[in-house]
Amino acid sequence: SGDPIPTVELHANPELTSTTDTEGHFYIKTLTNGQKSYETTLKLSKIGYYPEILHARIEPNKATILNHKLHAIADGAYTDTVFVLDTQTDVAKSHQLIASLKEMLELAGAKVYTINSPGLKLSTEERIKKVNNIKEEGFYLQINHGSWIKEKQRVIAKHNRGNQDTETFQKRILEQFNHRLYETPIETVQDRETPIIQQTNKMAMTLEILSLNQPDATVHEESQAIFVGIWLYLKDETEIDKEKLERYMQYYNQTRGD
Repeated sequence: SGDPIPTVELHANPELTSTTDTEGHFYIKTLTNGQKSYETTLKLSKIGYYPEILHARIEPNKATILNHKLHAIADGAYTDTVFVLDTQTDVAKSHQLIASLKEMLELAGAKVYTINSPGLKLSTEERIKKVNNIKEEGFYLQINHGSWIKEKQRVIAKHNRGNQDTETFQKRILEQFNHRLYETPIETVQDRETPIIQQTNKMAMTLEILSLNQPDATVHEESQAIFVGIWLYLKDETEIDKEKLERYMQYYNQTRGD
């Protein structure tokens, strides 16, 4: 966009660091150690942006000016967006999916809270209280896995009755499940009874993924389907540029050491 980017971290050899100010400027004082000039590498990084590496020649008693641009992941769609992830099951896959999705969202610049953890038993009242104690506006997404029953939808999505935004949010996710993983109707359920949907201060919804007794998709595949669906919703698009998605998934896998 050409806008200044504050709080970018910069690391130069040997062990010289700086952070950009509100105008996107930085300053690093180097030592030549008697050398006439030398080459150095400058690493730039900030959550929500792809990292970059600059190469510069340092001259003694002379300022070296560097100008560079960082590219926002997903065109900045996730930046500072708040997500609250939760599950009410003890199913290991549900907790693993939430952990994987949290990594993907945070790497793209989102702010993510998790409500539950393996072995933690929360009552409905406790769960609602924990969600509402998070004052930022955002999305609450509860993900539960179950066993598929013949003739039943593979993914059941519920949202607050009459909320068009959450309905669209879920349809983008269901389209990704249908396209990538399971053939499932692109339908959502307008809920008017579930307390966690009706009584939280977030755009609240649930996903029930029925795949445990079938040749099911991996946690990585399911989290990617949800991530891409959210991307489409936030950008108000029906398709993501293939190169942008491939670049993000390559970066994500690199951060995980895959």
